[in-house]
Amino acid sequence: VTEDVSLKKAWHMMRDRGDVTLPVVDQGKLTGIITIGDIANAYMDVYDNCILSTAKTSYKNILETLDAKMIVGSEDGFFESGEVVIATANPDVLEDYIHPGDMVILGNRYETQLCAIEMGAACVVISMGAKVSKTIQHFAKEHNCIVINTPYDSFTVARLINQSMSIGYFMKKEKLTTFRVTDKTEDIRAIMKKKRYHDFPVLDEEDNYVGMISRRTLLNLRKKRLILVDHNETAQAVDGIEYADILEIIDH
Repeated sequence: VTEDVSLKKAWHMMRDRGDVTLPVVDQGKLTGIITIGDIANAYMDVYDNCILSTAKTSYKNILETLDAKMIVGSEDGFFESGEVVIATANPDVLEDYIHPGDMVILGNRYETQLCAIEMGAACVVISMGAKVSKTIQHFAKEHNCIVINTPYDSFTVARLINQSMSIGYFMKKEKLTTFRVTDKTEDIRAIMKKKRYHDFPVLDEEDNYVGMISRRTLLNLRKKRLILVDHNETAQAVDGIEYADILEIIDH
């Protein structure tokens, strides 16, 4: 996958494939990895209302995550500043906590929609598939405010919205444990025993990503099985005999 993929999409890919790790690749080169644990932490441990903008979340991912439609604006942009606010109060109260650049989740109340746009919201997410009036659309265009319409209720939107962030913000980029296609399995096995990861990226001689190798597959790899004829001394046997299972020694 590429690093612009949303957390939600990455999680669905892992679930459908039965994977716990996804490699992140750019033009064939490995740029990082993300695990199912990383996604769980991103979803459970984030309490910052600004995290969506800090992660520079694309509107394309937001639309995909919320099964939403763009009513006003372009899906090619990014939410880059402000907090995510759920507008449940009356318009006169909202004026105290909606700030320029915020993303506001709200319902079908005309006055609330108007207030959010007037207060400088960068984006309003209208829930329950509520119809957006022509007046609101025109007002939003005048104020450069993006309008998104989703079939989900405000509570569901609030739960899902953080899943639209890209995996690039959460993936591991530094100190990755990788292997080469030319590495010996016994060398790889020794390294794997010291690491807590389930899967490891494999690169070719030009650092191109070629696949993943799992801890379970390699650690359960069956050793070569040999029958020795006469020679029971290591120095007299084939190379690599120390990594094989000796079934029998036949004395001829």
